[in-house]
Amino acid sequence: MFRKRSIIVSVFIAIFIIIAFITLQGSYVPLGHAKVIPNVYAGEVELSEMTRDQGINELSNLAGQIRGKKVSLKYKEYDWELSLKKINVEIDKKAVMEQAMEFGHRGNPWQRWQEKKQVRANRVNLPLVIEIDKEKLRVEVESLLKDFIRPPQDAGFKIIPGETIKIIPGKKGLQVDIDKLYNNLCERLSKNAVNLNIEIPVIKVSPSRTTEDVQAMGLKGLVSSYSTKFDPEEKSRTYNIKTAASALDGLLVSPGEKVSFNKVVGPRSSEAGYKNAKVILNRKLVEGLGGGVCQVSSTLYNAVLLSDLTVIERTNHSLPVSYVPLGRDATVVYDFLDLRFRNDSDSYILIKSEVEYDTLCFKIYGSNNSNKHVSIETWVEKVIEPGVVYKEDSDLDKDDKKVKQEGIQGYKVCGRIVLDSNGEEDIRPLPESYYEPRKKIIAVGVDSEEITGEESEQEENQPEKKEKEPEKETEDNDNTN
Repeated sequence: MFRKRSIIVSVFIAIFIIIAFITLQGSYVPLGHAKVIPNVYAGEVELSEMTRDQGINELSNLAGQIRGKKVSLKYKEYDWELSLKKINVEIDKKAVMEQAMEFGHRGNPWQRWQEKKQVRANRVNLPLVIEIDKEKLRVEVESLLKDFIRPPQDAGFKIIPGETIKIIPGKKGLQVDIDKLYNNLCERLSKNAVNLNIEIPVIKVSPSRTTEDVQAMGLKGLVSSYSTKFDPEEKSRTYNIKTAASALDGLLVSPGEKVSFNKVVGPRSSEAGYKNAKVILNRKLVEGLGGGVCQVSSTLYNAVLLSDLTVIERTNHSLPVSYVPLGRDATVVYDFLDLRFRNDSDSYILIKSEVEYDTLCFKIYGSNNSNKHVSIETWVEKVIEPGVVYKEDSDLDKDDKKVKQEGIQGYKVCGRIVLDSNGEEDIRPLPESYYEPRKKIIAVGVDSEEITGEESEQEENQPEKKEKEPEKETEDNDNTN
């Protein structure tokens, strides 16, 4: 009896182990070698008893049928038809077949049997996994609605007679809600819907710069302006002036923002479109790229001073220039000498440039809510005579003389800004400007046997020598009208 019971217990234990092993291992079936169980459909295509490859082939045929259809798109009382072929409608066949193959092939044997039984009794309709080229859909639909959609219009401003600023209100735009349309179309196609009538969803789009944004800038009208003259017959120089001035036209500067002339205008190179014109190099006029740009920086400098903005960096030329008074020029050399200033007002400023025939003008607009009057005063503190250099010249007869270079006086110039507000003056000094004299050079003849190759120099009223930085090229012409 005891032995019989032991055998029975052993049999039950063995059966339990076998069932447990099957249960644990039954959740995995190599789907690549399985078939879809009966009564499984995808978009009205029966996938029953199909292998993965057979199902993919059937779904490919269905995708081709879908691309042959047209969707009816509606907006208000207007209707259009759009071929689904134009937007590259496709079925993600692998994703659909993975879902189909899972039915009756997942879980333990009991679970698989239960699922197969349920599917035989109730047909399974899998949704199609639809893919659409969203960019092509956008292009096609926006083309259909080209008479209805519009981009948002940023708020802006314009200058009206009287040099005041008028705000142009921003406008909301109207555009297709492409994400919503995409999702709606995919949903309808995933169910293989026969009726493909879809309303085109549109949304209003706010401008990136609203009317309130522009009002908060505080721009009211003209704060200052300054003009200089140039010779329009100097074509290359005139072209350079226009090119540099245009880079600054329309520049908006926020409160506290610093402006770098070199950063805004950029390199003065042939790649940037600049041409050769007269520049000052080592206190001499030579041909170089960007001649005339310093007239732009000097004109802007004066407009900045008259606007009572803070000048951070400014350097005068090595020689006087004719287009602005002494002490009011600003030379620039890319990556070396810059004109920089800061907007210390409580509103934005707008910089406008105008070039008309022989005149360059900069205008600065801002809050214009001050009764302050700004003027600039400069004066020559000291005149520095150039001195004379005599150079021996073997081409001249003995005792003959010839002027090779005319001398130019140097100057030490001081200045100040006077701010008059309701009769109360606030005086601020300008930095000193030092213009080195250019010596007069006279060639003298000597007997060839007496030529030593040396120079003799006579100096008259020479200033004390001053340590200077090495001379650099400045983009200007000092004899411009």
